[in-house]
Amino acid sequence: MPTKSLLIYVGGRLLQAVPIMFVIILINFALIHAAPGDPVDILIGGADATPEYIEGLRREFGLDQPLSQQFVTYISKIVQFDLGYSLRYREPVLSLILGRMPATLLLMGTALFFSSLIGILLGVFAARRPYSAGDYTATFVSLAGYSMPVFWLGQIMLVIFALHLAWFPTQGMYSLRAPSQGFGRILDVAHHLVLPAITYSFYHLALIYRLTRIKMQEVLALDFITTARAKGVAEGRVVYRHALRNAI
Repeated sequence: MPTKSLLIYVGGRLLQAVPIMFVIILINFALIHAAPGDPVDILIGGADATPEYIEGLRREFGLDQPLSQQFVTYISKIVQFDLGYSLRYREPVLSLILGRMPATLLLMGTALFFSSLIGILLGVFAARRPYSAGDYTATFVSLAGYSMPVFWLGQIMLVIFALHLAWFPTQGMYSLRAPSQGFGRILDVAHHLVLPAITYSFYHLALIYRLTRIKMQEVLALDFITTARAKGVAEGRVVYRHALRNAI
């Protein structure tokens, strides 16, 4: 039954996402056509071109069709993962995205792992010691992290730790002189990953901490936790085995 309920919940959430995605696609389509010019103007870039050539390009991009037909074509291409052609990089947009996907997944995965781990541990610590100095400190830090723009925090981290202290590189995923494979390569990538991962994880850490703290305080006040403590169950087992599992 829990598995069936979970599937129903996930299915319901996916169905709710369909109209939201449709509205986002519609707004994106409207913004593109509301902007001055069109892809043909960008492609030509002010160069001299014959009306026949311009008309041929508009026909190739489907800009000679009614807006309704253009919108249908736009959606059908999105469903087929045809995201268009980059006029700047001269290659399909999907190829550009896939080419950068490994680095993106590495950064996001690392940041989410550490933000989840540290956020949950801090949330449990604060919930066990409510209104203590540690609780206030962790709450203040989480609020600061939640309110700081990520791009601003990234710039501050670069200025302090990359430019002034020179502990970390300012850009890139690996050094030009780094080993091309082996453990040295892994260390070099990890060295470049530190600042972006910390910056990206700070916001999520604050959010996970606050949610964990609130849920843990609710669970720790329930009767079955009081019963477990009265039976002499070790505090660590009560907190991490029973309370944390129900809070998550």
